[in-house]
Amino acid sequence: MRFWGRAFFVLAAVFGCSWNLRALTVSYGSFFEVSGVVRAADKVLLPLTRGKYANIRVLTRETLDVVKNCSESCVQDAGAGEIKIEDFRAAKTSGGMWIADVSVDGRWLITFLIFQNKNGYGIKPPDEVQFLDKILLVRTERALAALADEFRAQEEYPL
Repeated sequence: MRFWGRAFFVLAAVFGCSWNLRALTVSYGSFFEVSGVVRAADKVLLPLTRGKYANIRVLTRETLDVVKNCSESCVQDAGAGEIKIEDFRAAKTSGGMWIADVSVDGRWLITFLIFQNKNGYGIKPPDEVQFLDKILLVRTERALAALADEFRAQEEYPL
């Protein structure tokens, strides 16, 4: 959100606007938590990385309803922690870098950055997403690294 948008929300909160403005932390079971979620009136504003990149998204109406109805920080009942790589693409800005959208149980979509380095790959979730379940994080990182290997091989040896 740009400076003026943030300033508006701060002023609305200070001067008692009737909107329900609170930064919440929403947890998806014991798998991960999303910090900086804001509810304004009847809208949910998920945090933006660097103020412009939507790297965390809600995929289902059920999840949206959970977030909308949180009065304080809350926990959504989680599924089995099934991950699915929905999109994987090379970054336009840099070689050896990819962007991946990963859904968790088809309820949340998280965008990861994958960087090639001398030891393999560095894999970075959004700053606003904190993984509580390290097994889920490792499974996701391994799946993304394997896909990065495939993409790199295709770039080196195109058909």
